[in-house]
Amino acid sequence: MTEREHTLGFSFPKSEKLCGKADIAALMEHGRRGGAGCLRYCCRVTPLEKEEDEVRIVVAVPKKHFKRAVKRNVLKRRIREAFRLQKSLLLGPSEPVQADGSLPVMAGGSLPVMAGPDRPPRRYDILFTYIAPDVLPYEDIRAAVEAILGEIRSWRP
Repeated sequence: MTEREHTLGFSFPKSEKLCGKADIAALMEHGRRGGAGCLRYCCRVTPLEKEEDEVRIVVAVPKKHFKRAVKRNVLKRRIREAFRLQKSLLLGPSEPVQADGSLPVMAGGSLPVMAGPDRPPRRYDILFTYIAPDVLPYEDIRAAVEAILGEIRSWRP
């Protein structure tokens, strides 16, 4: 199985983790900001030399609201899990092509990507920041991540 099939599957490989001072500084300086529910985000979309879209994320939970590392880690884990299960909203096809509304599946079980002759591939760098004052259940976090990914997907270049 290729890394791309893992990416559109439900894995969370190292290549999807945004790290490095220069990359994070560029994201903070040039990224678009917004929010949904319990999350704020900063996203930077750049053209890519590869054939397929890719996404990298970083998650922040402020120590100001959660002094205990255990709570911060639980929230970061929930945000990463919500992203991992829904990243196909961002990386999947722009329009469902099957009559029943399901996403088309290519040979090997992977989902097709949005990049094509009409749209070059992109890299999405996203910072998720948890802003609620208390620990919310996973379903609330999942809904916020879904709203953010839908908003980012609707951006025009």
